Amino acid sequence: MLGAAMKLLAQGDPRWTHEALGDSRVTIGEAGCLLTSLTMAAQALGTVDDGATPSTSCTKINLLDGFKGAGLVDVVACRALGLDLVERRACDLTKPEDLDVLRTEFAMLRPVVVGVDFAAGGSSRIHTADGSTADHFCLALGFVGDAVALKCADPAFGAIRHVTLLPLVYAGANRAARVVEFWRLAPLHPN
Repeated sequence: MLGAAMKLLAQGDPRWTHEALGDSRVTIGEAGCLLTSLTMAAQALGTVDDGATPSTSCTKINLLDGFKGAGLVDVVACRALGLDLVERRACDLTKPEDLDVLRTEFAMLRPVVVGVDFAAGGSSRIHTADGSTADHFCLALGFVGDAVALKCADPAFGAIRHVTLLPLVYAGANRAARVVEFWRLAPLHPN
């Protein structure tokens, strides 16, 4: 089952919430949702041990210069965690072709990092070195029901949350949202 080997992690866990992202003053607790999502993805895909945390991932990424300020350099950060960034792109989950990408990934037992936008416009945080329109990132593990919602490991809460697709409502915050990008990942060296 997808995510069976993964521990739910929260960016606000007191063990690492105050650690800086890269060489910035921004902390994991403030803007570490992408880092935490990638850590859970690496656990789920078996590229890091099950004791991996956002703190240990941050250290690995720092060693490869995988931060630009507080923003992750996507390919470098993924490689530091043993992940191949197969594809990162904007998406619109009202389009069947984008839903098909998720269906394919879930059928291959691969989680997908999804970027969620709460407000039209732009991100209120810096998650990636090259910018992103996402306000928050979480790890999609599959569909709920007849593809009406995504089952996501949400690093803001360290819990499973549902992101409904139509209408787009983020269950964790009870506010309108939309999935605006996804990161397809695979192990760098499949077994």
